[in-house]
Amino acid sequence: MSHQILLFTAALAITTLASAMPSHLHHHHPRTVDLADALNRTVCPIVVEVDDDPARVPRRIKMMKCAPDPNKWCMQQKIPQHECCEHNHNNHQMECVEMHDTVLVQYPAAGSTRTFDVAVGCSCMVGQSSRATTVPSGPT
Repeated sequence: MSHQILLFTAALAITTLASAMPSHLHHHHPRTVDLADALNRTVCPIVVEVDDDPARVPRRIKMMKCAPDPNKWCMQQKIPQHECCEHNHNNHQMECVEMHDTVLVQYPAAGSTRTFDVAVGCSCMVGQSSRATTVPSGPT
């Protein structure tokens, strides 16, 4: 009986400690959103294209590419450009970047497999840029 009480007390203590941990230490699962909902609400707009090849398995591959004008949504919402993705901020350049991955596809009639490059999304990425050195004025 005392062994069961000890195990119960230990389990209760572990549960209490886990719930008292700071929130930044908890494992956080990101919220999921349907693609149709996300298309019109991302900082870097996405254009969806379907690559269809009847000789390939899978036949249809969805490609999610960066839209040609990354600031279109911001302009429509009257958000200043410096608050959108495509701009420089101090020593950092922010830009919409198309992310790619490879998918293994099969061509049954040819009896072969190949890798296929797929655009999987568009994300606002921060890349560090350096300031230009001071250029002397006047003739040299």
